Amino acid sequence: DLSGPVSFEVRPLRDGSLEGADPADAAAFWARVEATQRSASAARMALEEHRNRLEAMVVALGRSTADPGDLDTDLEALRQELLDLDLQLNGHRSKRQVGEPRVPSIADRVGRTRSGVRSSTYGPTPNLERNLEIAEAQLQDVVEQLNRIGRDTLPSLANRLQQAGAPWSPGQPIP
Repeated sequence: DLSGPVSFEVRPLRDGSLEGADPADAAAFWARVEATQRSASAARMALEEHRNRLEAMVVALGRSTADPGDLDTDLEALRQELLDLDLQLNGHRSKRQVGEPRVPSIADRVGRTRSGVRSSTYGPTPNLERNLEIAEAQLQDVVEQLNRIGRDTLPSLANRLQQAGAPWSPGQPIP
């Protein structure tokens, strides 16, 4: 060791043109953005897993000897619910063309918020804060629905399919 610890203070090289947020507040906002991004990413993965399980159930029902009826209706209702959740998370797929007006999705809001604070030392603007609040609220609803589907709806449908004599599909207990 050549010497002991040396204390120092980190200061900005220059003052900005505008007064920015407190660095701790800016860092807290960035952490919220990252947490929302992680949650949205997990929701997209869960949605894809639910859609795959649903498609396997549809195939299994098609290969069964069960008469058309409530199971078909319930599987289609779940498909529509998952499509609606996909719309909320990712936006309207056919309207993703440049210049096509559309309602901002959760992914749009999180992406715009991330872009707005990236490389910024000023902290979030009121618009970015509001945008993130909207995304967080919408995402909370989507996450609750996805959790309910994974916890209640899919296992219930899988059980009903098994009782109807449909072949095994992924996500069901192995017979």
